[in-house]
Amino acid sequence: DRCDGYTRHRYHLTREAGSLLPVYVLVPHRARSNGRAVICPHGHGQDDKVVAGISPPARPRGNWFGPFTGNYAELLAQAGFLTATWSERSLSHERQDFGDRTGDPCNLASLCAQAMGMTLPGLHLFDMHGVTDFVCSKFAADPRRLGLTGLSGGGTMTYQAGAYDDRFKALAPFCGIHSY
Repeated sequence: DRCDGYTRHRYHLTREAGSLLPVYVLVPHRARSNGRAVICPHGHGQDDKVVAGISPPARPRGNWFGPFTGNYAELLAQAGFLTATWSERSLSHERQDFGDRTGDPCNLASLCAQAMGMTLPGLHLFDMHGVTDFVCSKFAADPRRLGLTGLSGGGTMTYQAGAYDDRFKALAPFCGIHSY
């Protein structure tokens, strides 16, 4: 889709058998990125459609930090950065349907992952690594000029990925922490 200052592409990356990862890549219209790319994981309060500027977020009343739209991948693309965001497991419109069970779907997905010897944050980082590889190979993002920013759960992923993937040269986590 051609948008204001960038073109938005939609892809589905194959992760493990039978698992597709929906990804948006936003490419600036003018060749301003010079290989600069920012990977933009979303958190619990948004999904990839909000971060990519497709759908408006639900705005809580009395937001203490002022107006915030959550469309940071879109804003960075308009500023000339190649950006990517994806639909994270259990945190987005792609979330697993757990039927009538009560509780937070993220916590239920985390328990299911643990029962299979995995962790949900580990799966999120696995997916982020795949998105980063894809952006570097398909869109010629320079692996020496990668940034990473996210809000809430995306902020948590930002500092976790920064600790294990030395391709990220700039990290901007915003309010990220969890206990699972």
